[in-house]
Amino acid sequence: MSLAALGTALALGAYAVASTLGCAISVAGWRSLPLLVPTASPAVRSQLLFALRVLPPVLGAAVAGLLLLAFLLFEPRESVEPVGVPLLLLALLGGALLVTGARRAAHGARVSSRVARSWRARGRERALGARGETAVVFDWAFPVVSLFGWRRPHLFVERRLLEAFDADELDAVLRHESAHARGRDNLKRSVMRSCPDVLGATPLSRRLEKDWSEAAEAAADDAASAGGAGQRLALASAIVKLARMATPLPCPVPGSAAYDGAPVASRVSRLLDDGDAIAPLAAPSLALVSTPLALAVLWGLGQLRQIHELIERAVAFLG
Repeated sequence: MSLAALGTALALGAYAVASTLGCAISVAGWRSLPLLVPTASPAVRSQLLFALRVLPPVLGAAVAGLLLLAFLLFEPRESVEPVGVPLLLLALLGGALLVTGARRAAHGARVSSRVARSWRARGRERALGARGETAVVFDWAFPVVSLFGWRRPHLFVERRLLEAFDADELDAVLRHESAHARGRDNLKRSVMRSCPDVLGATPLSRRLEKDWSEAAEAAADDAASAGGAGQRLALASAIVKLARMATPLPCPVPGSAAYDGAPVASRVSRLLDDGDAIAPLAAPSLALVSTPLALAVLWGLGQLRQIHELIERAVAFLG
């Protein structure tokens, strides 16, 4: 086998092993969050859940990158080692994970673009609310307020809501969607759904994403109602109106939505009961979670020769 083929097989196999180990760590951390941070705010919880979900591919990429760098630096150029069946199978698994993740990302982008084009064709842009936010007001079967896209997010508002909401309720919903935009929640959702790892093929991934989505919605509620009791009441009233107007959802809403058909009792109760305990959208940087991994990579860069020795042993063992 050529040197390039062997290096590729090692990198893909390392990705498969490390990302799968990361999946186990991710699930364990997710299930431990209520014990580790029982009083975490929704903003903090959503950040931690996102970090746990993307940990497997990030860990896999870091390990694969270190192994490939060590291989390129220290592997003799005249070396042509055979690749055993176990290493080949691991490489195929790693490649399949990456391809599957890319396909999920492409599918999500196509669906989001198709729905956004359909909605835009049904309406026109208008300035809404006290701040004159630009939104596409359109006609649809479901009363939706949704933010599409992550590079330049576009706001869509179903026409009937402009008649149902009073000024305070409309402003509250617009603040809610602005909070999603500031938190880059659409980007995070897309990244989570396209993670190239074995967790993505299990129901656990969807449950973790659901937990993240609920935390992100609560964090956006907090941001939209940070101005006091009046804003909390306006947002709660708007959510109740959305739920009462709802019909069966024609198709899943790919972006962030003020209401997506899910039960609203807990959201409304929280807005009405928490009082001044509700805090603005604020969370520690993801650097808090990524710093240990970055330090581990830096340490690994100083151990490349030892890593190459491990590669030699691994290839011999798997051969």
